[in-house]
Amino acid sequence: MTASCAQLRRDLEALQTAKRYFDAALQAGKLDEAKDRKGELERKYIELEDKIELDRNWIDWRREMAEKFGYTSVRKPVEGIAKVVVGEEVIFIDQTGTPIGNGRFKSSDEFSEGLATVSDESGRFFIDRTGRPVTARRFDYVGAFSGGVAWAEMGVSSSGRLFLIDRSGNTLTGEMYNLARKFCEDVAAVCDGRHWFFVDRRGVAVSKHFKDAYDFSEGLAAVNDETGWHFIDHTGKSVTTERYEHLGSLADGLAVAADKQGRFFVDRNGKRLNDQRYRKAISFYEGFAWVQDEEGWFFIDHTGKAVTSERYSGGSERFHEGIMTVKNKAGKYFFIDRAGKRISDREFQFANSFHEGRAMVKDEKGYFFIDRFGNSVIDKRYKNTEDFSQSLARVKDETGRYSIDRLGRRIF
Repeated sequence: MTASCAQLRRDLEALQTAKRYFDAALQAGKLDEAKDRKGELERKYIELEDKIELDRNWIDWRREMAEKFGYTSVRKPVEGIAKVVVGEEVIFIDQTGTPIGNGRFKSSDEFSEGLATVSDESGRFFIDRTGRPVTARRFDYVGAFSGGVAWAEMGVSSSGRLFLIDRSGNTLTGEMYNLARKFCEDVAAVCDGRHWFFVDRRGVAVSKHFKDAYDFSEGLAAVNDETGWHFIDHTGKSVTTERYEHLGSLADGLAVAADKQGRFFVDRNGKRLNDQRYRKAISFYEGFAWVQDEEGWFFIDHTGKAVTSERYSGGSERFHEGIMTVKNKAGKYFFIDRAGKRISDREFQFANSFHEGRAMVKDEKGYFFIDRFGNSVIDKRYKNTEDFSQSLARVKDETGRYSIDRLGRRIF
């Protein structure tokens, strides 16, 4: 049901009030209060978005295209072109519903930088916005383009299978790699079977060799050489004197490090966050890190302080839309906010993270969705569900598979 103008006005005023409280707490340096206010602000925003139904026009367009042309499902347009499933095949259409080119594919990615990777019985290749294959070459694998280049794989070679191609499908260099990571900060970590090192988007090596290397993040990369794990900058210079048994990438200014006594956090200069060591630790994300001690899992803030005294047997490892999924020692799932408070008293047999204001959960009757307050969006239970994406979720019941919107209405 669409909200009235008066309702929307009241909700908008409440959102603006929540924003003022959050800003005031932040400016006063009251970080704990600011975290609580931020959670409240996010909840009000999502609920207002649900009432306004900001994506409603695209949902109606996708349903119209599916009904008019007999498509199984229709994605929201990316770069003006929508990915469509027709039975077991994939095609692309423009915003009038007209197919782009004549191609029908086994699988495809969304358009990125004007190109989309697709596959048919001949292999994987990429097409432009007219649906025309850009190259006659076929690959076993083609990654997404980044800065005009992509990793591709073809055939078997003793020197490796991965190589760099440009937007025309041309190989940039004769170098082949066994492994290659994505480009981060204009360089990518690659492995030739013996060593790891970094290359730029021309395929030119820009660092010495290492035993292992992670992506650059926040200007530094964690690498492992004969001395141990440490950080280097873009010139290849080591910026930390201490060496670790393991070191992760920087996230929110901190990285997970390890020695023989356990795991802990260090900043970009190698300074430890605190004296605490953990059995396991996950990187910081949006100001919090998921860690485990002898009593169980919990999360800490940037000061290393435990946000809650409660320990859990598992969880989603990160906050999604300000809420984390956790599992207690009895095996029941529930949700907590950034202050460690439950969003409701409800517990579930299984629960996934929040996506677009909805979380998929399961009870003894089946799968369903809840909102950010723990309320059921609809009473119906499904045999299976997927997370919401582009305002729709795929579900399965006794009639088959179809897509629903965030209020549970069947779209196609």
